[in-house]
Formats: sequence, structure tokens, C-alpha cells
Amino acid sequence: MSALLSALRKEPELSKVLRSLLEDSQPRLALIQELSKHRLLYFAYGSNLLSSRIQAANRAPGAVSLGAAQLEGHCLVFDLPGMIEGETAGGGVANIRPSPGASLWGALYWMPQPQLVRLNNLEAGFGYRVLFEPVVSPVFGVLKAYYYLAEAQLVVEAAPTEVYRRYLIDGALEQRLPEGYRQQLQSQMDRLQKA
Repeated sequence: MSALLSALRKEPELSKVLRSLLEDSQPRLALIQELSKHRLLYFAYGSNLLSSRIQAANRAPGAVSLGAAQLEGHCLVFDLPGMIEGETAGGGVANIRPSPGASLWGALYWMPQPQLVRLNNLEAGFGYRVLFEPVVSPVFGVLKAYYYLAEAQLVVEAAPTEVYRRYLIDGALEQRLPEGYRQQLQSQMDRLQKA
């Protein structure tokens, strides 16, 4: 929440909205709904979990983390080839698949619309398409957020590179994803590494 307040201090128009909502003692969900008129919500589950990665100048430098969130009925897979500047770099990168009963943890970010559009264009180059569905935040409840999903491009999952793996591990820790999910993520990547 402190990152959200810090970002709002830099944006007088939104700070005014925040003050009026807090003075009215409205719940946090109402606050996010009002602020979403100015910015959009994005659910990250791969390398964008790590705030320094998503806040890179060519991605979404204005992204503000709102903490952990969950996408129900989906699981994490590594069925896309790693790419650097359009060239295959080895290793698999994160993707998601519908999976009844499963639950995928990630980070909820709040960002200016033009930066989400830029991120959409960047991720589209890797084969992702944009979806807009409900996610569950332990803090804000159920919110609709944008996220990415791609058609599988690898016949079998591939282990992520060490660099990509660090993005996920460090991002999951930074975003305070549940310990059980972090262990599951580590085990999944270890299993792929041994295959």
C-alpha cells in the first residue's frame, strides 16, 4: 500500500481522488475502482512478477505493485520458447493453462493505460494475447485485471534459463506470494531442469 501512496503523491489529480475517498471512509475496493478510471490493473505471473523487470523503461516504469493476487482455474506452465529480441534464447518461459481446481498466484499491478498498451505490444511479440478476467486479491477482493496467455509453442515444457528462473523466484518473494506456492514453483522448475 505504501508504493501506491508514494505513486499517488507524484500525481496530484489522483491524490485529490484518494483524499476524497479516504475522507469518506469508503472501503479499499471502492478506492481501487475509482483509481482504475485513471490506471489499469494487470496480473503478472512470469518474469513481470519482479518489479524491477516490469518497471524497466521499455515496459511499464509507472507500474505500482498492489501485492499478491490469485487467478482461479489456471496453472503455470513453461511451454513457450525463451526469446531475446525475436531470437530463440533457449529455455522455457511462463505461460498459463486453464486447469479446473488449480490456482495460479501472481502480482497485481496498477499502471497508466499507455504503459499497459506498450506492454501488450511487447508481449504480443512473444505470442501472448490479452485477456481481462477476475483475479482475487487478499487485500482488495475480486477485481478484473488484464493478463497474458499464449498457445503452447513447445511440445513439452522446457526448463527456464537461470536468469529467467531468478526473475520468478525473486519476484515471488518480493510480491510475498504464499510460501506453499513459492515451493511449488521452485519444485516445478527443478523438475523441468532434471528432465
